[in-house]
Amino acid sequence: MKYKRVFLIMIILLLMTILVGCEGQGDLKIITYDNQGDLLDDVYVGLYSAKYEQRLDFAYTINGEVNFIGLPSGIYRVKLVSWESSEELEIQVKDGESTYLKLKIE
Repeated sequence: MKYKRVFLIMIILLLMTILVGCEGQGDLKIITYDNQGDLLDDVYVGLYSAKYEQRLDFAYTINGEVNFIGLPSGIYRVKLVSWESSEELEIQVKDGESTYLKLKIE
């Protein structure tokens, strides 16, 4: 009887671990350039939920790059704002993959 209970608890813990681990994570790297091909610094990059309900994270580019590591897989909105312009994009982050975007900001 005692072994059955321990076995049942182990099965439940194993199933919970599998279910929690099913939500995959991925990375997002954004690289920004200007018209001459030079990397742009100090570009605001905001990461938002799929419907712009809330801002999840933000960063400013350093050496033209910004990284968002360990994002749950799904669809996100990205807003880029520089001195001269702004852009909004929809991006899908997939489980176990790194998504790279190279953007020319005009």
